Amino acid sequence: MKKVYGILLVFLLTFLVACTNEVQIQFESNGGIEVESVAFESNDIPNSLPEPTKEGYAFDGWYLDSELTEEVVLDEINKSTTLYAKWIQINYSIEYLDYEGEVVESFTFHFGDDLSSVDVPTLEDTEAYLFLDWEEDLPDTMPSHDIVISPDYVNLSAEIAIMFSYTGVSDSTMSAYILAAVMGFSEEQDLSYSFYLPFEETNDSREIAIEFAISMGAKIVICVGYLYEVAVYNLQTEYPDISFLLVDGQPHNEAYTDYTISANTVAVTFKAEEAAFLAGYAAVMEGYRNLGFVGGMAIPIIMQYGYGFIQGAEYAANELGLTAGDVHINYYYANAFEASEQLDNRLSNWATSGVEIVFPVIGAGVESAILVAEEFDTVLIGVEVDQYLAQSEVFVTSAMNNYGQITYDLLTTFYENDGEWYEGQGGNILHFGIAEDAVMLPTFVDSWQFENFTLEEYQDIYNQIKNGIISVNDDYSTQPMTTYVDVNYES
Repeated sequence: MKKVYGILLVFLLTFLVACTNEVQIQFESNGGIEVESVAFESNDIPNSLPEPTKEGYAFDGWYLDSELTEEVVLDEINKSTTLYAKWIQINYSIEYLDYEGEVVESFTFHFGDDLSSVDVPTLEDTEAYLFLDWEEDLPDTMPSHDIVISPDYVNLSAEIAIMFSYTGVSDSTMSAYILAAVMGFSEEQDLSYSFYLPFEETNDSREIAIEFAISMGAKIVICVGYLYEVAVYNLQTEYPDISFLLVDGQPHNEAYTDYTISANTVAVTFKAEEAAFLAGYAAVMEGYRNLGFVGGMAIPIIMQYGYGFIQGAEYAANELGLTAGDVHINYYYANAFEASEQLDNRLSNWATSGVEIVFPVIGAGVESAILVAEEFDTVLIGVEVDQYLAQSEVFVTSAMNNYGQITYDLLTTFYENDGEWYEGQGGNILHFGIAEDAVMLPTFVDSWQFENFTLEEYQDIYNQIKNGIISVNDDYSTQPMTTYVDVNYES
């Protein structure tokens, strides 16, 4: 009996081995990613097969034949074979949206299609919207995803209006920083904003631009720069229900005889002397001993920059233990804010006589300073914004104003107070400096061009001023007294 059972067992095992064999599946992905072969026992069929990917296509199954006529049935695979991938091209769309986010034009393409023949639409200007361009250009060929393109436009019926100068907004300028701050705040608070330009650089044109913004629904008008001082002065009383924010200026009449600020207006100025102190201090700490300052005119704001620069150089010279006269500053007012041959000659003479670094606070005249610095291999200090990033690599640092953060903070308090200025804000000039982190030197990695003066040393002097340990004199009526710095006031 045992012998019979043994024979039956051998027979059964032989039968099972005969019924079980290894199946190998090769895959032809037909342009998709390569798929490794799989092997399994015929009595242990897997639950699924790998699915490849192919850019621009959707996988539509494995087939037993290269003509893709017979789709594989996984449970019926009992021998080694090659399977072929079938693909379906995906339709991708290009959609152009209108001002309200609705689709105005759509196109359908496949991945890799040439897009050069697409007839790009335009939007008509309306009473509320001014079409500028589309936010992005089409690529040369269709990518493997849908494209949605929104318009770049001016929303004329905006609650927050920003008034720029006739020249508009350029990268890394005061206007750009303020625009970015307003955009960020508006998006966070779900508020509408727009910006406006006068049609010419006159007070009348600026007033017309402001009144147009008000007629379109503006509740707060942010005016950028001193050019709007007269316009704000004239309109603040005409529109008592509109709030005004004048950044880097203070309202006054055309004759400069009245500086009245209405309760609906806030004016912001910056402590130029503190920013310039940091610049003068940094220059001497870096190792420069022959410095230059050139201002556009002998007006208060320019003089504050110049006298702050002298004070910073004096403080650094004292801290370094230099002797009297070791640091020299050429000091000059050009009586103009533009490039000129006279200015070129003055700066060239400075360079040939040994001036190594110049602080030009001279508006468009900075172009003369840049050309001379490039020719004589000297360097400059920028003003108001990071001019290293904005204009030229000849700037080793800049006496910056933190326009963006101050604008953002004031908008925050304005809306926290239900769209009105707090007491102590409206009707006042808010004078911001280091204590409010409103003036500084740029400390971005790309902008820090000093080799000897360290970020740690900068932070230390900054904190000393912020905490009141060092006081920077803001009296521009008297030239700073110096011991270690020899200042040559040129005429």
